Amino acid sequence: MLAVTLILFIGLLFSGTIYYFIKNPALYSLSITFGTIFYHFAMRLAVGFLINNKFHNHIDYTLKWFKERDFEQKFYIWIQIKKWKKWVPVFNPRNSIEDDINNFNLR
Repeated sequence: MLAVTLILFIGLLFSGTIYYFIKNPALYSLSITFGTIFYHFAMRLAVGFLINNKFHNHIDYTLKWFKERDFEQKFYIWIQIKKWKKWVPVFNPRNSIEDDINNFNLR
């Protein structure tokens, strides 16, 4: 994953530098694509590094940060989530990706 992130960063620098001199719209689009994908890979690596080094890959999910707040229950009632949540596609690890895409994996 680190190698892919470095390749994306090099692609971003390369396409961005060439775009700076040539002003080709295709290179602008390519630079944005490289930048967006690089950002997502870099953030995933940074968060993983932080959790692994600061929390030693152990997070206590019983802490206040992870608990439902008082306003959340009222908010869920207000947006009437029970009426429409069965139509939201969800990931099911038992199914293949094709099943999830084709069937939207409804509950």
